[in-house]
Amino acid sequence: MEFVRKKLSIDEGETRLLSCPIESVSPYALMIAPVYVPLRANGKFVAIKGPLDFFSPEELARFRTFESLFFHESVEDALRFREVGRELRALLRWTPPITATKDRIVLEPAPFEISDAVLKITGPLLGPDMTIEPFYVTVLVNEVCDLLPGSLLHASREKDVKQHELALFRSSLVVLLALILGKNELSFLNSLRIETLELEIGERVEIPGSDEIRELQQLARQWIPNGDCDQITIPEADALTHLRAERKLLRRLGRVRNEMAPDAPQAPSLRGPRGFLSV
Repeated sequence: MEFVRKKLSIDEGETRLLSCPIESVSPYALMIAPVYVPLRANGKFVAIKGPLDFFSPEELARFRTFESLFFHESVEDALRFREVGRELRALLRWTPPITATKDRIVLEPAPFEISDAVLKITGPLLGPDMTIEPFYVTVLVNEVCDLLPGSLLHASREKDVKQHELALFRSSLVVLLALILGKNELSFLNSLRIETLELEIGERVEIPGSDEIRELQQLARQWIPNGDCDQITIPEADALTHLRAERKLLRRLGRVRNEMAPDAPQAPSLRGPRGFLSV
């Protein structure tokens, strides 16, 4: 993604950037903010990776002499979505503890209980105006799912950077919408994400699946029409639509609008005071 400040003075960087040990950065993890390294001889922090870019193992080895990478302050907003993603992943992977006795049996949660928990966890992220920016959806889903294969990331980015980012946005939204509709198997969500990304970059003509999944992919294209889409705005529950999946989604999200949105904090923006698209 494009961002405004490619260089910062040492003084400004030490004020606005957050350090992260390079050993904690995984190969092929999508970056959730611009990443800088200090060139103190030049008196600058210089950006080496943009948001949604990634490090190959070779790049991490090359930069290891810096010991720490420095992330733009917007990372603090993105971390909220990353933590929610990790909470969702833990929920989907949860299994009952082995504590059963003849008098006490611990059962796995029913699918409707997981779906209800997913809605309660994700709903407040939409804020009081029921909007969310595609970038933050991608940050969240990148924590829910396994990391994308490095070979796929390289192939997608080298083919067309703009389409690569749009494919990341749309495939992430499809996963989030599927979660909200009750698709709670992590293996299924991993496959759905990869297959939708491949579809968006032209590596697939069609992916196997139900009409509902195809409708979610169509809906992702409608809600994120291009890579410059600033935000996704959730329609009202009674909005006219010919997509059955969208009608189901809007009914579910109507609960968020009525019960959670009024008290939810305002969703962050990449163009807000701390956003990396702001000067």
